[in-house]
Amino acid sequence: MKRSIKRLPKRTQEELAVLQELILQYLVNVRMIILYGSYARGEYVIWDETYDERGGLTYYQSDLDILVICDTGDAIKAENHANAFVVPRYDKRMEGRRHPAHLRSLLKARQLLIGLSEGNIISFMRP
Repeated sequence: MKRSIKRLPKRTQEELAVLQELILQYLVNVRMIILYGSYARGEYVIWDETYDERGGLTYYQSDLDILVICDTGDAIKAENHANAFVVPRYDKRMEGRRHPAHLRSLLKARQLLIGLSEGNIISFMRP
């Protein structure tokens, strides 16, 4: 498992730092924050503008796929708490920045780590 986000674009590193701060502020018993998906694999798209077959302009960018590992007895309640407190504050902090990455946050119990391949994840925070 990689442990550094230094190879990612500076803007993405800043977004992840804000996200880490909010997660640690609003969630309890956080054991690990994992970035997975296109950013972890190095296959992300920062911003892409293309024209569709009818000549309409379309936009695409990769989202941040985050897995938060917490010691909790109620993963659904923790996920709802993250969506109610972390996600809106992240959106507000990123407001006004050019194309901040959309956040897809998953908060799951520790045992759900099984199945993620180590080459495709970055553990960027361990308390």
